[in-house]
Amino acid sequence: MHSRGMTDFQSYYAAGELARHEPQALYSVTAQMKEQLSLGSDSFFPWAHLPPEAALMSPFTLASCKTAFDLWQGVNLFLLIVAVYPLKSYFSGYSAAAVALVPAVVGFSVGQDHILFLMVFVFAFLSLKDGKEFRAGCILGIGLLRYEITLPLLLFFLVARRWRVLAGSFVSGLLLIIASFVIVGRDFIPQYVKMCEYLSVSHSSAGSANMPTVRGFLTLIFPQSPHLPAVVAVLSLVLLIWGLRYWSRRAGATADWDTLFPLALVLSLLIDYQGYIYNMTSLLLPGLLLVKRHPRASGFLWVCAGATLAILFAPRPYYGLLAPLILGMAIWIKLGGYSHGRRVHAASNMGHPSV
Repeated sequence: MHSRGMTDFQSYYAAGELARHEPQALYSVTAQMKEQLSLGSDSFFPWAHLPPEAALMSPFTLASCKTAFDLWQGVNLFLLIVAVYPLKSYFSGYSAAAVALVPAVVGFSVGQDHILFLMVFVFAFLSLKDGKEFRAGCILGIGLLRYEITLPLLLFFLVARRWRVLAGSFVSGLLLIIASFVIVGRDFIPQYVKMCEYLSVSHSSAGSANMPTVRGFLTLIFPQSPHLPAVVAVLSLVLLIWGLRYWSRRAGATADWDTLFPLALVLSLLIDYQGYIYNMTSLLLPGLLLVKRHPRASGFLWVCAGATLAILFAPRPYYGLLAPLILGMAIWIKLGGYSHGRRVHAASNMGHPSV
């Protein structure tokens, strides 16, 4: 795919070139297309990430596109090790790793930034476990580079009134916005809105069915429905409220982050309107936490992994079929939280310290 100029990385590389030489045209469709064509590409991949990520890619453009692709893969591999190593105490079998395998490999093959966001979520979770809520918020603020995932995630902290997390996210999010204006200029907002409008038109229903999300699932079932956006919005809102109500009841002064954070992350990934399969690499963290808390869920994760692999090799990779299974992970996480809560309560009643 890379040799034919058909990977997502060409859009990252082109964005890096524009950020280095013509930042005010970063969100120009014409400029992006010209840069990608100059790379020998026979396809156009619109780029609508925030400007700091384009600045992050700029150093890679000092090398050729092929060399830059290899360097980016090396960076991603290093970030994967950095993200996974602190979770070694949570590994219990390989079912969680199997769930994330196909998304991770797909992301690697096309040069996506999926490992960066896995690392963000991992270190935010670890900071919460250590009681460093402001630091966790600052890390989650970096995740606002993918705001379509991170903003719903922050809503959970809002209903739980974790003000330090929100304050940290506000600080790092504000820095991202300031950096965006510095890079692109004062027309950043209108230019970015135009690019998002272009993306909303260019993403066809057939392509949306490849998303392992609420949108992908409903597109697969109702591909020609004129009411599809409204139905997606309503179902996403229902799922979000379901998770928020659980958080509002459980997130007290001593929050059970092993249950709360993975539940919020799974639901945020599930309702992502532009969520493709490589984003589901972040399911590694919820999977590890779920199996550690509720070992019987391992079998369900193997089913999820097998279904993902089968869809990968199907004639049409309709990953929208995975959305019910991902929702099933959220249900298992919630059940595991209840089960753990009952065990802790029973132990306290018997006079034994809870673990």
